Amino acid sequence: MKKTLFVVMPCGKQVEWMCFHDLMKCIPGIVTNFNHGFLTVSSPYIVENRNKIARELISIEEKTPGVLIDYVLWLDSDMIFSFEQIKQLLNHLDSGKEIVSGLYFNKKNNELFPIAFKKNGEGYESIKLNDSKELIEVDSVGFGFIAMKMDVIRKLNEEFKPRIFDNRYLNDGSLVGEDQVFCERAIEKGFKIYLDPKIELKHIKGVIP
Repeated sequence: MKKTLFVVMPCGKQVEWMCFHDLMKCIPGIVTNFNHGFLTVSSPYIVENRNKIARELISIEEKTPGVLIDYVLWLDSDMIFSFEQIKQLLNHLDSGKEIVSGLYFNKKNNELFPIAFKKNGEGYESIKLNDSKELIEVDSVGFGFIAMKMDVIRKLNEEFKPRIFDNRYLNDGSLVGEDQVFCERAIEKGFKIYLDPKIELKHIKGVIP
């Protein structure tokens, strides 16, 4: 039986052309292999975009008898990817993992750092990669290319609706972003978060390796 997959993309002013191009190339594979849906929300406020998408996913299940979403694939509008990479990510959910991200980078002070993090006090620091290509359990990832079981969103919605994403400010004035707060809440509910370093993506506003 086909799984039900929703592909969701919160975006600001626009979707980068290369991201749109890659998504269009992936659609035949998605519609062939999955019961499927696509959602996008556009506004300057990324936290609210993510929350609106999460609420809509819950609403679809509540208003459509017999419809249960299995997997949710979150894409940012500046990612470059392939259907093969989508399949690799979703295969991890098939094998029992609950939240898995691909690997992509940002640059700061001419240094590359992966968008995957370990706790450091009240905040986070980027993980250190090695040569291993095995799954890495982490404390937080970005939402640029991440798949999760819908049960994660359902569980967080029970306690944190209507805002399962949120920001948190630390005493030093720094910000813990909405993706990190989501991951904190997911871990509190017993879910584990993984990074697959074999799924390396191009990030238009970050780094294109």
